[in-house]
Amino acid sequence: MFQEPLVERRVEPSANQIRYVKAEMAGAGSYVISVGHLVRGSLNSERLRAASEALVLRHDALRTRFDIAEGAITALVSSEPHFRFHARTPADPSLKAFRQMALPLIFDRVDPRELGSLVRIVVADLGDSWRFTIAAHHAISDAFSPGLMNKQLLKLSAGEVLAPTR
Repeated sequence: MFQEPLVERRVEPSANQIRYVKAEMAGAGSYVISVGHLVRGSLNSERLRAASEALVLRHDALRTRFDIAEGAITALVSSEPHFRFHARTPADPSLKAFRQMALPLIFDRVDPRELGSLVRIVVADLGDSWRFTIAAHHAISDAFSPGLMNKQLLKLSAGEVLAPTR
């Protein structure tokens, strides 16, 4: 089966991106995380995964990885939506239990050079409700982004068509 080659576009990383990539490579990474949003109603995991893919496709930053060669850091924006999506059905529906489940998944095998390593979406199916978090590494996100990402993910999951990004 023929598979199209991955298309990546090189962009100049900002000083903050370089700082956060270097920190991650030194073992002191940083994520922007708002953990455990509770949503009433049953979870459609397939719809949420498709909405997550659409969200990542909307924003270049969420498709960014970094190349590190001879001390130089280059940002690469993929044409494909790479991210890590974890759906679980926990026995304990509490926020504390969700955090205990989500945090190891968020911090597992982070490598800014790896496609999909810097965006993680974790969801817990609680039956009549569900919890989720979007974790974006600080190299590709800022403190203002989580609110926007959460709103857009919920709208996309509900089937809403969003206006194009600028």
